[in-house]
Amino acid sequence: MMRLFLFVMLFYSPIVSSQKKVRLDTKLAEISGLEKLEENLFVAHNDSGDGPYLYFLNGNGELLKRTFLIGASNVDWEDIAYDGQNTLYVGDFGDNGNKRGDVCIYRIPIFGGEFKDSIVAERLSYFYPDRSKLKIADSELNFDVEAMAFIEGSLYLFSKNRTQPYDGVCKVYKIVLGEGSTKLECIQKIKIAGNNWLRSSITGADYFEGSLFLLTYKKVFEYDWNENELVLIKKKSFLRLKQRESICYDKLGFIWVGSEKSMLGKQHLKRLKWN
Repeated sequence: MMRLFLFVMLFYSPIVSSQKKVRLDTKLAEISGLEKLEENLFVAHNDSGDGPYLYFLNGNGELLKRTFLIGASNVDWEDIAYDGQNTLYVGDFGDNGNKRGDVCIYRIPIFGGEFKDSIVAERLSYFYPDRSKLKIADSELNFDVEAMAFIEGSLYLFSKNRTQPYDGVCKVYKIVLGEGSTKLECIQKIKIAGNNWLRSSITGADYFEGSLFLLTYKKVFEYDWNENELVLIKKKSFLRLKQRESICYDKLGFIWVGSEKSMLGKQHLKRLKWN
């Protein structure tokens, strides 16, 4: 019996502790996007409970600057991506009820470590090529998105599945960036293990040197990136369910996970040893 218990523990590889837990200011109570820009510099945003603001903070959770995005509105911001040079992308594509017809991505120019009071954001509207109508059946509730990553020159979106009954499929969309609009292509579908959306649907994404990291409220998955077929490399489970909405990878071998304030706990970041 003991051998079976040890086998199960090793297979699921639960995260039993973190190397660092960081409390966040109440201004980031609904943190849903996170990216690391430099060694001790992060950028984050809230979801629908806030205005069009970016928050720059350090690894101790201290707010350094709040920047207003001119020309943007926050209907339901869900993730942020960084091209590694001078551009951020914020996804206003949260759609819990799968009813929105106004989803978009904001393209935001940033320059080095210079903090500004405001930045002009460019709105890029899009539509899902596999969605023919706005009102859909419960079995098709897979047009909510909360995860985005910049990978080798392109943006990719990952759907948050709410199908009834739950089928566990995450759709991967590739985005061709244009002026004022974007063109999407659904390039593949991956099956996320689990029997309900609360534990198994994707809420955040990040990419680093060939590895794609996908987050749910309960788990982190690492995939070997391939545009034609994602290969699961590793997964780890958290001991407790929390509203984990954002993830970024640290080249030092850590991942940072952001959790919103909810009945499951206060807003915070956790730095976890991965490699």
